[in-house]
Amino acid sequence: MKSTIRRPETTVISVGVANASLAVLTFGVLAVLLPLTLVKWELVQSHSASISVAYLVVLYASIRLALVVGKGKTEWLHAGFWVFTYVFMGIALLAQIAANRFPDDIEYPQSVLARSTVAVLIGLIAYDLGRLIAGEKTRHQTAKKLSIDIKRCILIGLAGILCASFAIGRIGISPFFASRDALDQALQGRQTGVTAQFIKTEDKATNQLLQNAATIPVFVALYMLLLARRRGALEKSSAASRAGIGLFIAALVAMNLIVNNPLGSSRFRMGLVLIGIAAVFVNIRSKRVFRIAIGLLIVAFLFAFSSLDAFRRTGGHDFSRGGSASEVLLTQRDYGMSQIVHETVSYVDRQGHTMGRQLGGAAGLWVPRRFWPDKPIPTGPLVTRGFIRVASPLWSEGYVDFGMVGTGLVLGAYGWITRRVDNQFIQGGSPGLTALMPLFAGYQFILVRGALIPSLAGFLFLLITARACLSSDYSRRGLRQIMRPAS
Repeated sequence: MKSTIRRPETTVISVGVANASLAVLTFGVLAVLLPLTLVKWELVQSHSASISVAYLVVLYASIRLALVVGKGKTEWLHAGFWVFTYVFMGIALLAQIAANRFPDDIEYPQSVLARSTVAVLIGLIAYDLGRLIAGEKTRHQTAKKLSIDIKRCILIGLAGILCASFAIGRIGISPFFASRDALDQALQGRQTGVTAQFIKTEDKATNQLLQNAATIPVFVALYMLLLARRRGALEKSSAASRAGIGLFIAALVAMNLIVNNPLGSSRFRMGLVLIGIAAVFVNIRSKRVFRIAIGLLIVAFLFAFSSLDAFRRTGGHDFSRGGSASEVLLTQRDYGMSQIVHETVSYVDRQGHTMGRQLGGAAGLWVPRRFWPDKPIPTGPLVTRGFIRVASPLWSEGYVDFGMVGTGLVLGAYGWITRRVDNQFIQGGSPGLTALMPLFAGYQFILVRGALIPSLAGFLFLLITARACLSSDYSRRGLRQIMRPAS
């Protein structure tokens, strides 16, 4: 009886064919099936250049996602960026321009739509150029020594419980289970929906700091301890120590159920929590997990994202949120990120470029407004008439300062940074970097969505808290190694 021996080259070819088939299938679904299904082509009254450019955005994002899925290379930040782009800056953009309907029910001249769609496309090209410049190789000889420190996690958890308890004592426990608006009103000291008052209030930074302090440390400590326990870091501890840490984890779970529950948390922040907890129980270096996560995120953003906002306001919870997925793309502000780019172009036409003022405000976000009376407000409220929105995607942040060039610079820089971090994760393989990646990947959606000033402040708080849970022999240089150019 002859034995069958599979040659290595045969296995490589079969894997390559499977990956290529998966990439082609992904492209077909994203570039053809979903646009045909979700875009109301029957509402198109006349062809315009903006429709063509909008579809080019969808096509570009579809190609990039197909390649990401086909290769299966666990570049989590890269994949997350293209998922966000495809849904919010691609399909939503195309659907709204094709139907000439926008969530805020504002009409735009074709000149504005043409320039805004081109700005989005330029941003995508710049993002890819930034990643290309960053290159494949990254030094990781020192950063790979990062590891989870149990004692530090406990200290961070204790500090988080104290901050959360202070917030609960200050506003009570009921706002956390009422709605997002009720919690904002209680924490920020403003009337529900009064965005202008919220943006300009002098103690806004203090109240935002309190909100971050009440929600982020208890989550990060829980995530890190669960991850360490899952990896067997507690196996050598005594039975008493393991029991004590188990009780502490239970206390963190209880506190997170209060301050990080779906009723009082935004969808993106709740997504950060869910991504972190899910990462504890799966291997985020697995190609299979990576590909499944991409598919789940696209489905969730397209078909469930709007419904999950039913808890925004106190009272009745409407899970229908505008009817079919096609209608929701046209009517709900959840998919209005691209409209903010239209508003940014309109604002620049009226007021001119801010010439670095908005990016400067992001760089100086740590300066209290009482010491900087003319400190810029976030870009979203600045460009949207009547303080309609707080968010503004990275495309708007660059355009409002320096036009198309600014959009290219901001997205290019973001591509360069994410490539460095992705490289560090893939090449380093350290427990510390593996622990940080789900947090970065989860928060990325908040950062890309903007506005840059408040989202960057939250990210820095998250980064500092997470880094404090890690120990190494070189604490002075730490994560700066990620950004150091390759030799």
